[in-house]
Amino acid sequence: GVLKPDSLDLVTFTSPSTVNGFAQLVGQESVEEIVKWLPAGCIGPTTTRAAKEVGFRVVAEPAPEQISSGSLVEAIAAHFRSPL
Repeated sequence: GVLKPDSLDLVTFTSPSTVNGFAQLVGQESVEEIVKWLPAGCIGPTTTRAAKEVGFRVVAEPAPEQISSGSLVEAIAAHFRSPL
């Protein structure tokens, strides 16, 4: 496969087109495997919907009133600070 399990902690998406571009880049068969182990952080609800449609488990998303790249980074940091 293109990516190996545990080679990344999280993938970030900033638009539905980046979700679709990622899926096209790695191919359908690979994306089906990747979503089993690689969670996603998404910049907002539209992007989260697109990521979930592909099969990603979205673990970080800023509040709707705080959609920005900085807020996405904060949401990702909060995810990794939280206990498992």
